[in-house]
Amino acid sequence: MKLPLIAIITFILSGLDLGFVLASECQLRSDRPQIYISDTHMGMGGKCEDTESCVRGWHPMEDFRWSSDFSLFSDYLNQKYKNGFDLVVVGDMLELWQRQSDEVEPCGISGESNNLGCNANQALARVKIIANAHQDIIKTIESFIDEGSNNKLIVVPGNHDAALMMNDVRLGFLNQFRSSPRKNICIQSSGILRLDRDTQSILLEHGHQIEGDPNRYTNPVPPLNSVQCLNSKGKPSDCNAENAYIMRTWGENFVQSYFDDYEKQFSIIDNYSFEPSGIPDGVKRGLSSATLIEKKSAITGLFAFLFAKQTAKQFKGVMGNAEGKSLAGFCSKQLVLTADQICLDRNTLNSSRATQSFIKELPEEMRSTFDYLMNVFGMEPSGEWLISDLYKTANDHAGVIDQTFLLICDYWRAKDTSQNSCHFIDKDGKLGGLFSKVKYGFLESVTGKEKLKLFNHIKKRFSEAGTSAKETKIFIYGHTHKAERGTFTDHNTHFFNTGAWQRVASAEVIAEILRNCPLKDEAGVRLSEKQCFKAISPNELPKCYSFVEHDIGNRLPELTWWFYSEFDEQWVAVDHDDRPDFCR
Repeated sequence: MKLPLIAIITFILSGLDLGFVLASECQLRSDRPQIYISDTHMGMGGKCEDTESCVRGWHPMEDFRWSSDFSLFSDYLNQKYKNGFDLVVVGDMLELWQRQSDEVEPCGISGESNNLGCNANQALARVKIIANAHQDIIKTIESFIDEGSNNKLIVVPGNHDAALMMNDVRLGFLNQFRSSPRKNICIQSSGILRLDRDTQSILLEHGHQIEGDPNRYTNPVPPLNSVQCLNSKGKPSDCNAENAYIMRTWGENFVQSYFDDYEKQFSIIDNYSFEPSGIPDGVKRGLSSATLIEKKSAITGLFAFLFAKQTAKQFKGVMGNAEGKSLAGFCSKQLVLTADQICLDRNTLNSSRATQSFIKELPEEMRSTFDYLMNVFGMEPSGEWLISDLYKTANDHAGVIDQTFLLICDYWRAKDTSQNSCHFIDKDGKLGGLFSKVKYGFLESVTGKEKLKLFNHIKKRFSEAGTSAKETKIFIYGHTHKAERGTFTDHNTHFFNTGAWQRVASAEVIAEILRNCPLKDEAGVRLSEKQCFKAISPNELPKCYSFVEHDIGNRLPELTWWFYSEFDEQWVAVDHDDRPDFCR
């Protein structure tokens, strides 16, 4: 019995500080400044030699290419906050979803449920590849938080690096750093962090748990958490249990099943500042010179994913069934399929007839979504080929599709139990189900109905945290590319979205760059706009980065932009409202 005890003591004295590393709660102090960034998405690609899958030194899916800019950013913060500060990464520091090589083991269990994401070993293997690919940023962080600096790094896991909430993965990531600076790193195991300042209560999380988000976990345990795990049988599990897997959400499934293929071809597509308008613009530009077959493949691939590759758990998550309860039983026993009421007769669920009828008798509202997508893909509206291809999808995946539409039916019935039948259109006349998610965007600017969802989420989170109604509430999150801030009508609740610490730009700024393409062909001729869109990389975007800073004594945090001014030939920090047009 003595040897293990001695080994444990030696391990602790070696400088790892085991108790701090595995602590469930990181500590933010009100007498220290805090800097908040998010969504760096350090991936497995890193720098590479130019090949067919490596564009000008970078894998097209690698999001973090700014290690030199980050080093300068660190210097700027050290100069401003000489007595030390906390750098808080509010989610998605690491990109654990995407794998840039077939040599990296896919997550989950081959041939088993699509609900299973990474287990601890699979995630840890990716963490080590990422750390090796980004040694420059590892060294910058080590220098930034080394002994004597009085700086700390606090990581709040997001949806892309939710595996950091597993003890083995968290410890494995920390072990990528030298022992001395390692003491000044803490990873919040729950994914949610709170700080109290006098009469203020500050709550941090990544933001993927907001209602309607396609990356939302349906039933996290405990509720004040940001991840959900399953065992190998797909049943709920403690994330640190043996054979536990991070649940694969709808969003992760979509990225891996569909989006990744297009980011490999057009690396700029993931760097629009406003995703709902940026992705359609990127798709249009990317397919503008594609063949008819390539366009058909793109749009039918999307519908095949929506119809056949999502799972019931993923669907419930994206539709906001936070409690994870079964939606079955809300619809009447016999449901009639008509052009106005898209419900399925449960006696036909084992055949493809119901799904084929569903496609054939699409109502006008759903046709409009097809037409919208056809326009995005640069095709004639509602071609007969699409219906025939969807018939094939329906025949190939009949059971899965019927189950999906039954869930959709049940969802809308659950919204209004006074009705005798299920409706695909909600009370506001907005197209229901996954089609509204496609047409209106997975993430919207914080206005209107989305702002109400955010307010309700914040209210719920602070209630769970036991915050007094009299306290000023500050909610800081990330998750989207677009930095935003605002105050709700109660004048007591404020929100700050850090935006992604990446080079992102609006569709208008990207269009201007493409019109004056900085790239030339081998003959020295400037590339055309179409050629430029495929060849350009995020490296050509303006050097603009957003962050939230909360200094001691300031009542509210500030949303700040740090950018390189070509005119002044230096880096400049300004308030969100004063940022230049090329940072918008």
